Amino acid sequence: MSSSTSILLEIVKISIPALIVFATAYYLIKKQIENAYQLKSLEVKQSAMNTTVPLKMQAYERLAMLCERSEIPSLLSRFYKKDLKAKELLYTMLAAAKQEYDHNITQQVYVSDNLWKIIQVARNQNIAILESIGESIDLDASAEIFREAIAQHFKEHPQDPLVTARSAIRKEASILL
Repeated sequence: MSSSTSILLEIVKISIPALIVFATAYYLIKKQIENAYQLKSLEVKQSAMNTTVPLKMQAYERLAMLCERSEIPSLLSRFYKKDLKAKELLYTMLAAAKQEYDHNITQQVYVSDNLWKIIQVARNQNIAILESIGESIDLDASAEIFREAIAQHFKEHPQDPLVTARSAIRKEASILL
């Protein structure tokens, strides 16, 4: 064997184990870096969940309170006074319902589009009910007449749209829990 072949053979003998060691080290380090990246990604997601879940739950609570405070019986109990005229009571109740909604409009960021649409529809139906009752009576009459018209309406139509909205809120919130 010539000296150049012998040198080449020695280089190959040294190079092959070195390449095997290099490939093994590369593979192990790459796997460790990927695992560390996945772990860090999981920690970031968990941290985000720990932040967003309480915010979402708070949004569900606020929207449930919006529905509760905007229900016609609730509005009536808060604003009814015997010395008011029907139109004063109606306008006060309408303004309060609209104000409740406006105050909580930012909560839509934390809930599904479907739930937000349900809340909007319920709010609009609630306002339409008040306006319809207002159209059915003489607005210069006493607030007592308006209150009786509301009671009559709910005897004839017991389904309250905001009750449906609250049910949808509970259903969506239970998914998070």
